[in-house]
Amino acid sequence: MHFQSQLIESAKPSSTRMSITRKARIPGPDILRGFAALSVITVHLIASSEIDYGSTIALVGSKFTASVTLFFAISAFSLAYSYGDEMFGKTDFRNFYIKRFFRLAPLFYFVLILQSVIIYFDYRKLPTLFEVLMSATFLFNLVPKMQNGFVWAGWSLSIEWIFYLLYPVLFLFSSNRKVVLILWLLSAFASTSIAGIKAEPTELYMNILTLLIFFVSGFLVFHCLGELGKLRNALGRYSSLISAAIIFLLALFMLRVFQAGGPLIVNIYVTYSLVWIGMISASIIGMPSFINNWFTRFLGEASYSIYLMHAMVIYLAKKAGLFHMVDAIPASGPVKFLIAFSFVSLLTASISYFSFKYIEKPGIQLGRKCLA
Repeated sequence: MHFQSQLIESAKPSSTRMSITRKARIPGPDILRGFAALSVITVHLIASSEIDYGSTIALVGSKFTASVTLFFAISAFSLAYSYGDEMFGKTDFRNFYIKRFFRLAPLFYFVLILQSVIIYFDYRKLPTLFEVLMSATFLFNLVPKMQNGFVWAGWSLSIEWIFYLLYPVLFLFSSNRKVVLILWLLSAFASTSIAGIKAEPTELYMNILTLLIFFVSGFLVFHCLGELGKLRNALGRYSSLISAAIIFLLALFMLRVFQAGGPLIVNIYVTYSLVWIGMISASIIGMPSFINNWFTRFLGEASYSIYLMHAMVIYLAKKAGLFHMVDAIPASGPVKFLIAFSFVSLLTASISYFSFKYIEKPGIQLGRKCLA
């Protein structure tokens, strides 16, 4: 408990600029990131496997796309926690973008090549030079009709990169909690207004202005680190269990929202944002050992690999006839879902172990060498 309190205390926003230092990671948000990656697997499994899992699983599971927005909130919190108020000089700008590029690009390029090969042999089609250029620069979200991108499930990486481009500006307007709260209200107004525009769902959803509220949510959590540390100390030895209970209740609330399927009292993006703020805050206060363990920490650490690799695993499993075999099992829809989900998740996690170790980590190290 004392160790995490020290982490929280050391991460409080300060008014003194200093050289950028590496801080110890807070495990809670990373663990949530791992669960979010598994949630995205659920969405694409339901959409692609052609198995009848039952109406409830189909309805609720299809809404797990919301988990991508949790990635955005955690990403913004992580950046704010890592840098605090220590940016930006000219060298800081350069180092920031080099580190961010080498965090995303190596694995993304690897998956881009693999999927290009798969698509060529299946459809005799290759991406155009312009598609490759936009994918390589992560700017495809800015091109009309290209928001989805060429890499399966890769659309969020373009949103992430655009957020990186905006981060220095957002940083200047995120110096204290009151300003961040105003920015959150403005982004909530923007997402609510855009949702009312008549356009293609992809154009409305895969839009940086629509999704900005989630990045700002991460900033808000960062500016509450001091209070979260005090709350953790006040809760004492029960802090981890209480935090787990809060996360569990918020997850149940989200499932109820997904199941309802109808209009909410407030905009859906605002609802998600408030839930993510609560979840991330609770995870920072603490996680019990049955949640905070080597496996969940691995899922969080390898969540980027899991996110990019799972679509290919589902695609290849379908091509191999695995889902037809699962569908032929004389069992209920939920049981079939558990079998298919367990297989895809375990295989994806296994592949992600190697892609994280041999692609992501060397890419990160290469980025650090470029800073030297």
